[in-house]
Amino acid sequence: MDKIKTYRPIHVNFDPDLLMRLDRFKGDGKHRSQLIHEAVDMYVQQLENHGVRSKKWFSS
Repeated sequence: MDKIKTYRPIHVNFDPDLLMRLDRFKGDGKHRSQLIHEAVDMYVQQLENHGVRSKKWFSS
């Protein structure tokens, strides 16, 4: 996220269990918003590389 100088806030509703799972990875001063940003960035890269949405997402 170092290259981002400004951003536009968005409001998104998340399942509380999903946020609790995500929060387990917040260590080293990383904020929840940074983790969400990274996840969205990875997903957009996948869309750009393949041109289609994943039909299935697997969670552990």
